[in-house]
Amino acid sequence: MIGADSIILPNVMIGNEVVVGAGSVVAKDIESHSVAAGIPCKKIGTFDAFCDKRRLITNKNCNQLWEEFVARRKM
Repeated sequence: MIGADSIILPNVMIGNEVVVGAGSVVAKDIESHSVAAGIPCKKIGTFDAFCDKRRLITNKNCNQLWEEFVARRKM
């Protein structure tokens, strides 16, 4: 998931299951299973911890959250 108004510079690799915060500037590679944000973008947590926090709020698991996100993007 890439947040709104984020900038990803050329030749930067973003792994799987990554959340990039809105307005971030991604200048370096981001490893899989990470949450990153800021200017410059830095890792601030893990994808699993992000899902755990969302699960407490929504009572949905990571797969359900991801499917919901993908469904919204298709609208």
